[in-house]
Amino acid sequence: MDNLLLMMAPLFSSKLLIVLLFGTLFGLILGVLPGLGPTTGGALILPFTMTLDPLSAIVLLTSIYCAGTYGGAITAVLLIHLELQPQPPLV
Repeated sequence: MDNLLLMMAPLFSSKLLIVLLFGTLFGLILGVLPGLGPTTGGALILPFTMTLDPLSAIVLLTSIYCAGTYGGAITAVLLIHLELQPQPPLV
């Protein structure tokens, strides 16, 4: 049990939570805009990930991808084009 807590400790650091919040907001904004998506967001943010440590870079790219997919669903629902996007779970 102690090993599990030691492994999970870096995931809840303040730096990583800020990176996660920034990636989620950036991904949502790019996902909602027509013509941009999670792949474009990852390509745009990739040069900035070179200055981060590996864990932060992976969290940033993953949060941009997940939030971008969800943001694309927001646009698809508003424009009633559900077949344009992959179907993420709508909460």
